[in-house]
Amino acid sequence: MLLLICLLQTALIYFHHFSPFERESNLRAVLWGARPAPRYWAVVVLDLCTGLLLALLVLGRWPQVPGVAPLARLAWTMPAWVVAALLAATAHHWLNEAIIRFPRYDLIAKRALLSLAVGAVAVAATLFALALAATANPGTAFTMWAKALPTLLVPALLLALAVFVLRALAFFLRLLPLVGDFGHAAASTLLLVWLLERYGRLLGQTAGGLVWPAGSGLQVLTIGVGALALLALGLAWRLPGAEKHADAVEPPPLVVGEPEAVAPVITITEAGASMTSGQVQVEVRRSPFTVVAKNSQGDVLWQLAENGLRQDILLQKIIAIPFLYTGNTMKFKWRAWSQPISPVTGIEVDGDALVVTLRNVTLRLSFHAPDILRLQVCHSSLIPRSSSLVFLAPADAHYLGFGQRFNKVDQRGEEIYCFVEEGGVGYAGLRPILKHVFGERGSFPNGEQCTGFPVPFCLISREHGPTTGLFWNTYQPSWVKLPPPATRNTEHKPCSMLHVPRFTFHVSGRARPPVSGRFTFHVSRLTVLDNHLDLYLCTGPTALAAIRQYTALTGRPNVPPPWVLLPWKTRTGPVTEDDVREDMQKFRELQIPLAHVGVEHWQEIRGSYEFSPRWYPHIDDVVAQARANGYRITIWHFPYMNAGAATHRQGVQRGYFLRNRLGLPYQQRIFHGIA
Repeated sequence: MLLLICLLQTALIYFHHFSPFERESNLRAVLWGARPAPRYWAVVVLDLCTGLLLALLVLGRWPQVPGVAPLARLAWTMPAWVVAALLAATAHHWLNEAIIRFPRYDLIAKRALLSLAVGAVAVAATLFALALAATANPGTAFTMWAKALPTLLVPALLLALAVFVLRALAFFLRLLPLVGDFGHAAASTLLLVWLLERYGRLLGQTAGGLVWPAGSGLQVLTIGVGALALLALGLAWRLPGAEKHADAVEPPPLVVGEPEAVAPVITITEAGASMTSGQVQVEVRRSPFTVVAKNSQGDVLWQLAENGLRQDILLQKIIAIPFLYTGNTMKFKWRAWSQPISPVTGIEVDGDALVVTLRNVTLRLSFHAPDILRLQVCHSSLIPRSSSLVFLAPADAHYLGFGQRFNKVDQRGEEIYCFVEEGGVGYAGLRPILKHVFGERGSFPNGEQCTGFPVPFCLISREHGPTTGLFWNTYQPSWVKLPPPATRNTEHKPCSMLHVPRFTFHVSGRARPPVSGRFTFHVSRLTVLDNHLDLYLCTGPTALAAIRQYTALTGRPNVPPPWVLLPWKTRTGPVTEDDVREDMQKFRELQIPLAHVGVEHWQEIRGSYEFSPRWYPHIDDVVAQARANGYRITIWHFPYMNAGAATHRQGVQRGYFLRNRLGLPYQQRIFHGIA
């Protein structure tokens, strides 16, 4: 039965109805008028059946007075069990109410103490439910409970706090691919069962005269509840989930530039094939399979490593940590399986494109423009996998771009990941400890790789050669593993490249190079979490030319007004409108050039989208004063809403938020209680 309960709890995790926070958020949204998906009601039944199965399991592990009928135990225990569960949920509610009030430390302290007090009452109610389960007589149970409570309350409360912390830490098991949710559900269930069984042991030692039954004695009822739970699970799986919002739109295409009419010259031979646009020449070798792009002067622009087209099974998980200051995440990535896609089984011409067929993979080479080469990799396998390209990297190459980055300009030696992540702040004191776990440049805490604006484009700038640009056209998460800085050879030697085994990127090995030179070649690896990979090579040869080619693909931004590029002033921390007025006055008096004044600390409840009436009672006048002095007011805000804000209810009722699998607003518990 324990295994069945863990599996049902895993299903509740999947449906976003597992933790007290999720249950409360879903119920509150329904009471406020949100329209859940049909499967929500099946999940509610599943949740109730799972709780009843857990109660039946624990009932068989609690002590009892000899001769008490099983049905009598259940009848008297369940009401007390429900009351204790509601009290525990209330304690959890006040804890959430505490942490989302950041930075109001006075409110945090008061509500945390209230949560602790309600938690103590919940522990006392659980002990009373134990006494009822032991005696099936309210009067006798109350006498037993009143006698044992002074001795048991403190140790029972300490045990509950310890289990609460451990169950919170069990959340990190979700990092494990495939089995992470089950691990979290199993750990949480086992800890709760252990706690309740421990309570029974403590009560049995204090009261005396109790025996431990071999089971609940309600096997038929247990089987019936289990069958009902499985039926509810099946209905939840089959019933419709969240529907697309009427205002929802698909992500716009990243490539907006129309391809030019290029008629390449294509030649197919026994050894491979070649195609040229006049400015770029592409050579394809059959064995070992490789692709080389050169310019009209014969300089190598980009080269796929030998058998460098690979198909992987990448086990990865990205989770937001639910009880920290802001949107910190944890990541797990393991390349469980990887193999080169070879040999070449066919090469043919398809219109103006060269199509290379490999084992269950097609590589299509074409020219978007005479100076832009497009490589499309398409896997025919239906199994979700990731696509990887291993390409050579000359020692004098520098890797620039990738969007907003905080670590350095040249990313050589880094593994860059491209997906949006909230910038974590506020943990500088923990960094000396946690950097050993999450890495020197990890995303947590305050990691330099953390970025809210990743761009799947990089410049490959060489000291002695043309600069090119790589753009991979995808919204999917991607990683680029770049080689460490390499030393320059002093003799004319064949170029060497790095062999890429399954989990390693830095092992040297020999290869037959297509060109020779004075530079040692290493490899870079681009991995996209998709069965398809769409890569554009902007051939430069200068950085400005490569950027122009890239923006011709993706579109060029509008030029912002001049004031955006002029000096600006902002303050962090507790700031009021008087501070903003003082800044404007001082800058005007000292004749310091200033274009706009930034206001960060303007929401008393972060994510409320409302100016604090205490800090900015006359915000309209502040804006008018700024404009009178020639300044602009800019504000900084979160792209999400705090559940403690007055505007949150309005957003729930009008369907403004992203929705979970139950069709209700998706909520993530962090220090701001976001919705």
